[in-house]
Amino acid sequence: MNKVLDLIQRDFLVFLKDLLGEADVDERTNSSVRFCIKVGRESFVVEVHMSDRENYVALTNIMLPNSMKGKGVGTEIIRILAKQCKDNGYDLYITVITNPQWIEGLKKHGGVLTSEDCIYIDNDKWLENHNEKKFNFVRVDGEFVLQDEVEKYKELKNVCSDKVIELFKRWDAVIDIKRGDNNEVKTIIADANEITYWVDFNDKTLKIISKLIEEDSLEQYIKTNQFIGSMVGF
Repeated sequence: MNKVLDLIQRDFLVFLKDLLGEADVDERTNSSVRFCIKVGRESFVVEVHMSDRENYVALTNIMLPNSMKGKGVGTEIIRILAKQCKDNGYDLYITVITNPQWIEGLKKHGGVLTSEDCIYIDNDKWLENHNEKKFNFVRVDGEFVLQDEVEKYKELKNVCSDKVIELFKRWDAVIDIKRGDNNEVKTIIADANEITYWVDFNDKTLKIISKLIEEDSLEQYIKTNQFIGSMVGF
């Protein structure tokens, strides 16, 4: 096995254990390692390839649950790679370009676009800007919430779930509330007039539901779509 890849794998296992409470290697070869962990209905995926002959490490795949995005997780993933690359004399590239904002964020911190689908990371510059692990979120009801928005998140979840339950009660629906380990509302399923309605509660859908409530269009939306949540691609 490759020594540098062993070190990267070790650091990622520690990182994932800290982040998700569990860590495992999904696939490992002499030149690549892949991590894939289920987070609710979504997946956390990171894949790293390396070449001793060409002396580089590349982040070739990254997929984060919606509630993790924009909260420092991607930055920490690159910091782990940059540290090992610097310590062992490897170049670092990002070859998974998810969107223009991702590109601009990488360039802002010293990344150089070398082609349409490849960004070179200056290890020294990245580590200078991100020299220690820093997450700006905490887990609440299984969701990743910005630290200064925890109380707002809890209040929003209570308001949204109450409104949805109130709506289904008006329809004389048979309501089934799925709860998490801490008795928090995760999903509400309601049967009314031989139709099943399904509402997931997570960081992203709460924003959708709150907007529908504000626009007084929650009832019409649920009647039309029958569910709100990751099942329909939110």
